[in-house]
Amino acid sequence: MVAMWRLENQEPRTFSAAALILTGNTSSTNAPLDEVSRFYPNHKVLWEPLPGMVQLSNKLREFNELVEEEHQLSEEELELVRDITDKIDAKLPLQSLDNSEPDVVKKLLDNSKPVVKKLLGWDAERKYPCIDLVRAINRAFPDFFPLEQKLPIACLNLLKTSVPCVRVALRLLADITAQNPEICMKNFSYLSPRVVACLNTTDKKFVCRIVAKILFNVTCVGLEGNLTIPNRILNDIQHVLEFMLRELDQEERAAPQFNLLVGI
Repeated sequence: MVAMWRLENQEPRTFSAAALILTGNTSSTNAPLDEVSRFYPNHKVLWEPLPGMVQLSNKLREFNELVEEEHQLSEEELELVRDITDKIDAKLPLQSLDNSEPDVVKKLLDNSKPVVKKLLGWDAERKYPCIDLVRAINRAFPDFFPLEQKLPIACLNLLKTSVPCVRVALRLLADITAQNPEICMKNFSYLSPRVVACLNTTDKKFVCRIVAKILFNVTCVGLEGNLTIPNRILNDIQHVLEFMLRELDQEERAAPQFNLLVGI
């Protein structure tokens, strides 16, 4: 199996997906085609797992006591958050989500918008469960957050000094690229510096795993939609691969390295 893509302003380039992905040996081209076809071309995006909804609701209630009074939720608002997490929890796994009570769900979501906005005003040290709530709502009810609203939530919180906040913001960005791979690929010049800048912000193994998912997701439409994968993405993949070779041991980099190699 030979993969081909066209770099911007360059001739088409090819490489052996089998050699890179299955053997790790760039000089080998003898891997069985049926083995390669299990992974390539990649069309199945990668999502981040959600936290437990009960634990999430409890954490929000706990942190609500610690934030400044002007940002605290009322008891009624906390109960609304509980209703949302209960609704999501009852629908797990989300692949089989079926809103059997559309009017009830719509009213619940409409009422929750100002609550979510208030939660996102919490300080960085206590914001990470708020972003996890955004992730959960986005997975269960994809139309709740328009892209132009949830993308800044992820990108702005990547700049925070709080490690938990950065980690959950990266997870949200991975989910966004899974949900909107083509749009994110076409606008990767906006995402790229923010994503790559995270490599030295927190646990390197964790960051490499999530960044690899983000880069993988934005390549998923490259072949299926006859779209050119921008040089920026390929360059970032190369940069992350080199970073992992320097900073991670072989076991730690195995999974993200695999995703990046399948992506290109």
